[in-house]
Formats: sequence, C-alpha cells, structure tokens
Amino acid sequence: MFLVSMAEPGLVILPTHRIVHGAVDLDRDRFLAELSHDFEIELRAGAARDAAELRAALAAAPARPTFAAVFARSPDAYLISVRDGRSPSAAEPEASILHDRIVSRTAATSLRYVSNTAAALDQIGRGEGQLALFMRPPALSQLQQVADAGRVMPQKSTYFFPKLASGLVMMSVE
Repeated sequence: MFLVSMAEPGLVILPTHRIVHGAVDLDRDRFLAELSHDFEIELRAGAARDAAELRAALAAAPARPTFAAVFARSPDAYLISVRDGRSPSAAEPEASILHDRIVSRTAATSLRYVSNTAAALDQIGRGEGQLALFMRPPALSQLQQVADAGRVMPQKSTYFFPKLASGLVMMSVE
C-alpha cells in the first residue's frame, strides 16, 4: 500500500481509454443516432490521426462530460458531450457516465483499457477493436467527492502517475 496526500503537487491522474471489441452489430451511424438523444455529437475530421490533436479537442470541450469516439480504421473522431439540461450531478464521475450511457449501448463482450492516447489510436486504426472511447482525466476533486460519498468509480477509472517502482524485496531474517 502507498498513501499520498491529495494535496501533493506531483500527484497526477491520467485518463484510461476504452477499446470496445466483440460488440455484435455495432453500426457507426445507428450508434451515433442513438447517442444523439442525450449527447451533442461533433465530427472532428482527421482528428484520429493525431493524438495531440485529439487530446487538445477533449481539453477544449465544454465543462460538461465529454468523450471522443473513433471507429475502427477511421481517420475521424467524434466529440460526444452530454446535452445541456441532461447533465448528471457533479458527483457522478465521467467514467461512470461513459460506462452507463455509452459503453452499455455497444453490447460489447469485452473492453481493453489503454492509458496512452497514441497507442489507443494506433490499435483502433489497425482494426484491433471496433470502437475506441477516449476520456479526459478525472479531477482530483471529483475523485474525492466519490470517495467521500462512499461510492466507487468504474474499473480502470484512474491512472495515477508517476507509477511507483515495484518489485519483490527479500531480506534474510537470520
């Protein structure tokens, strides 16, 4: 176990993206149409070719929960933002919204978790999955709200950085 203060200036949380595979009949147009009832969708032509551009688009997106979707072998990305008036409570983590309102609609049989944006874009560009969903890093304040409420975030919602060196340490007891 390792404990660190949430006020530690070197503590950083990075996003962990999801790659959907094994989804039955995942059709891009139908999927985006279903999402459009609750989300605003903006095409970002060519954004799937450049990880920095995709990260910048997510960072510049509205303050409400926003994600990016890239379909297999597509050069384009779609920014998906919760519609005004349909935003969840501030205490609901974006990772929960991603799973409950987006991933659940894919009927995926499995997800792969990738923390590196460029690596996730490379994988989906090669067709190693049907859909990649990108998220912004969770804010420390949101993580604290969830913990204070006694709730948990979905699997792989946080990627704390830097990682601690780990390994097996042995010491003779004699």
